[in-house]
Amino acid sequence: MKNQTTLNSEGYDRIAREVFLPLFPLIARKALEIYGRNDGACLDIGAGGGMFGYNIALQSRLEVHFLDIQPEAIDICMKRGREWGLSSRCSYAVGDVHAIPLPSNTYPLIVSRGSIKFWGNADELKQALSEIYRVLKPGGITLIGNSLGPPEMEAAITEKMKIYNPGWGKKHGHNGIRFTMQERSDMLKSLAIPHRLEEDDSGSWIAMMK
Repeated sequence: MKNQTTLNSEGYDRIAREVFLPLFPLIARKALEIYGRNDGACLDIGAGGGMFGYNIALQSRLEVHFLDIQPEAIDICMKRGREWGLSSRCSYAVGDVHAIPLPSNTYPLIVSRGSIKFWGNADELKQALSEIYRVLKPGGITLIGNSLGPPEMEAAITEKMKIYNPGWGKKHGHNGIRFTMQERSDMLKSLAIPHRLEEDDSGSWIAMMK
């Protein structure tokens, strides 16, 4: 089976469907709980096939905009929207988190799961966080994390992921450059971006406020 390090957009979507599917309703509830509303607009960054954003749409009345740097991922995402009957509340864009092609002060809820580790070195990560803050609507909140869910779900995901990559695990085997939550928090402090760290059974999250 193809190793995760060489997967294309279809490969990542297959993993989302076959491995991570039970996680998305859980983290969608978490996002909506923190957001505290049932309407408005949500931006899903690094959306891939859209599982996170679509589960938010399923549990609310929010309109959801999906952003990914890979055109193939957005194609998969659009197809899923049609199949799930959610296209009328969704929109899509190909774009880079370091230069988000969207207006400032637009989205009251911004989410991203599993994408931050691909956003580059410290300077690149700070640029991405600054861009996310720019498009966040005043009074809004951003939720960025790498959740694997509660312990039993994390264990099940880890076992399934070993089929794709035998070295995969919470503390090793992930692709991309990684920073600790505290290091990410320090970056946000240096940018004067209000935030807090959220950690519970849904995972570890950075919550940015405006």
